[in-house]
Amino acid sequence: MPTNAKTRIARTCAAWLALLWCGLAAQAASVAVDQPMKTAPTIAAPEPVTVWPAGMAELWRQALDRPEADLHIDAAGAIAQAAPQGMPGLDAAAPRLTALLNDAQQPLPVRTAAAQALIALNNPQAAPALAGANRQGATAMILATDSALARWDAAGMTPAWLERVADISLPQVVRASAAQALPDALAAAQVRELLSVIVDEQTPWAVRLAAADAVGRQHERAGVLEAVRSLSSRKPAVYWRMAQAAMLSATDASERGILQQFAMESGGPGQPDAVTAMQKLNAASDWTIEPGKLTTELMRNRDAKVRGGLIVALNKRGDAAAVALLAKLLNDADPANRTAASDAILTLVQQQATLRDPAIAGGMLQLNSDDWRGQEQAALLLGSLGHKPAAARMVELLQSPRHEVRLASLVGLRRLEAVDKMPAVLALAQREAAAMKAGSPDADTRQAFASELSQAFQAFGVLDFKNADARALMMTFIPKNAPFGVEAREAAIWSLGMLSAGTGDSGLIEKLAGRVNDMDSMNPEADMVRIASAVAIGRIKPASVPGVISRYAAAPQYGEEAAIACRWAIEQITGQPQPPLEPTSRKMMQWFLVPLEK
Repeated sequence: MPTNAKTRIARTCAAWLALLWCGLAAQAASVAVDQPMKTAPTIAAPEPVTVWPAGMAELWRQALDRPEADLHIDAAGAIAQAAPQGMPGLDAAAPRLTALLNDAQQPLPVRTAAAQALIALNNPQAAPALAGANRQGATAMILATDSALARWDAAGMTPAWLERVADISLPQVVRASAAQALPDALAAAQVRELLSVIVDEQTPWAVRLAAADAVGRQHERAGVLEAVRSLSSRKPAVYWRMAQAAMLSATDASERGILQQFAMESGGPGQPDAVTAMQKLNAASDWTIEPGKLTTELMRNRDAKVRGGLIVALNKRGDAAAVALLAKLLNDADPANRTAASDAILTLVQQQATLRDPAIAGGMLQLNSDDWRGQEQAALLLGSLGHKPAAARMVELLQSPRHEVRLASLVGLRRLEAVDKMPAVLALAQREAAAMKAGSPDADTRQAFASELSQAFQAFGVLDFKNADARALMMTFIPKNAPFGVEAREAAIWSLGMLSAGTGDSGLIEKLAGRVNDMDSMNPEADMVRIASAVAIGRIKPASVPGVISRYAAAPQYGEEAAIACRWAIEQITGQPQPPLEPTSRKMMQWFLVPLEK
């Protein structure tokens, strides 16, 4: 089966690594800064229900029956846009779209729009018509249909694509598209045709690289290594190296050594050959990176994407040696790499308890270092690992000049459940609140302080830090005119609710009810503060449901999430389940033709 053409066309180095990181993150735990107040409880409005105007699909089909080309283009374009969004009834337009596509008398823009609509309808039955239009050679049609035909009719189109790759009279974008659409099961003779394109110095590099990538995807590898070796003695420019890297496959043991060499060496600006080499090596299921010269060179590589490939490889290896190397990358210059390295360590430890000790050892080296990047990631990681001896160093780092380190240390202390360290956290919060109240920090510093105060307050609530000074400080964050920012005020109110749970504190309830009820049309209270206030009231549990909670629970027009929070509060106070909020309707009316409402 041919590889999906869209995936192949998108195979740039940056995109590949981004996808790989996303795939890793989807399977892994994360040390990222979290917000307990957002998940205890989780307050989220239901997704709106899409309502499509009745009769709109038929109206568009009728527009396709009209003689005007502009209507054809607009109707086909609307179908191409609406089909992926799930609009019903559009399949009925497929016969008319196919007729427009097959009509050679129609203008090319009409036929191209019809092709795009058929592709959006995911209609493989349209493959013969698409192939016929594609073979007629118009650039717009080729570019619109190559990827779909790679999915639906790769075998039938392969001869035409090979001819285009070799045809020097065609635009290079057409030749490159043909190479990208080729399946990954070409015959040996067809592979040789691509090799001849790659070595042709009259062929533009975009086409040669696309052809090299097509060769690199082939299951049949006969002659590929010899071709690579013949190229290696020629111009050692970056494009030659990129072509060579693209042609190789790590699934072939005889080619793996060259890829490892490419991964280590600089290939010019951006080192695209090194990135490609790491991509291919990591994709091989039986390849495991060996600590040594390769890992040393990759760690030194100036290209963040190459170092990111190393992180993926180490995560794949998954042993103590890999964890030790990942720990060294916690201070990587690239923030995405730092996060990927710490997440990989956490995931590996969760999968293998024996890796906990090397993870802690590497994390402590970074935490005790002078590098703020390593300190930040180590605080988050060690907190997630529950390594309580790290708490003392985290307290020291609350004095760091870097906001990132202070914030990570606050999160780490909360994760370590370091209640005995909360006085130090309170001291930090008092200093920063005083500075904000005095109006002294600049805008960036105020935002940093607000984030840190939010984490400090959430720690107080999570760890049940019942301290009079902490409570007094958080009480000053309730008023709307408090100069501390919404994020910190939300956290203070949420934490006060946690610390006052079950007390029925009427004075606090009155203040919080005022926040829920503050819907001044000129300057209403922030939604996040209203939600946190309703949740806090539910936790405090007054003897009866305050009127303001009942009122806004039934009034989602004043904020759906606030209404949900009020319903949650009623459940906590009364013990009676409340009906879920009905989803709103989202009418899809912004189209070129919409039926008149009756």
